[in-house]
Amino acid sequence: MKLRGIIIRIRNKKKATRRKIKGSSKKDEKEENQNPKTKGQQKEKREAREKNTENLKKEKPQKHLKEEAEKHIEEQFVLPGDIVGTNEEYEAGEGTYTLRGNIYSTRTGNVEIDRKKRSVSVRATSELPPVIKKDDIVVGNVVNVRDSMALVQIAAIKGHGEREVNNPGIAAIHISNIKEDYVKNIANELALMDVVKAKVIDIDSMRLSIAAKELGVMSAVCGRCGEALAIEEGKLKCPACGRIEKRKLSADYGTGII
Repeated sequence: MKLRGIIIRIRNKKKATRRKIKGSSKKDEKEENQNPKTKGQQKEKREAREKNTENLKKEKPQKHLKEEAEKHIEEQFVLPGDIVGTNEEYEAGEGTYTLRGNIYSTRTGNVEIDRKKRSVSVRATSELPPVIKKDDIVVGNVVNVRDSMALVQIAAIKGHGEREVNNPGIAAIHISNIKEDYVKNIANELALMDVVKAKVIDIDSMRLSIAAKELGVMSAVCGRCGEALAIEEGKLKCPACGRIEKRKLSADYGTGII
């Protein structure tokens, strides 16, 4: 019987100890809440959490704005043959071509530079492009020069402003349609990358003529250094290297007037 009494007293002692510990925990919490220093620390932690939450909310729109900035498109109006960038900066996109490290426009319109994709293109502004007809005056780039003809990529039609031509394709200027006089060497009249103003004389075979005074090369670049050629003392001269070249010039050379 003595042993049983001892065991009961030990169990009761353990329960009392547990109740004491539990009670002391609540008392400590109460004291902490009443302690001004502890309350200040809790307030600082709460304010820090709220501040972090606000910062996270702000980061999302800032990230969105950064993505939009990367997609930002710059616009600039250009004519066929204008330089719109270099291969070191961008990749050539729609409405452009590459030559000697430079990217040129093949059409009249607005330059689009996509910083995210690192590409440059030229976009025409018209949704309803005009159709080429006989006797139209067109502007285009010389993309190939052969023994008896030059090939031109048509970019615009006079009288239709910035509107892109509907499926222009490649037109040809035969050596017999360069001047009214006899032309011995076509290389003295036209060169690669020249911007020409020409008249459509045959719509079926897409043949052009630059024989008239107001027709011919409107802008050209130096075959040696690639700089734009300027008229100086009646000659076509490179202002950078001094090279003199020959072309069948339009009366509007260098003016940009179609």
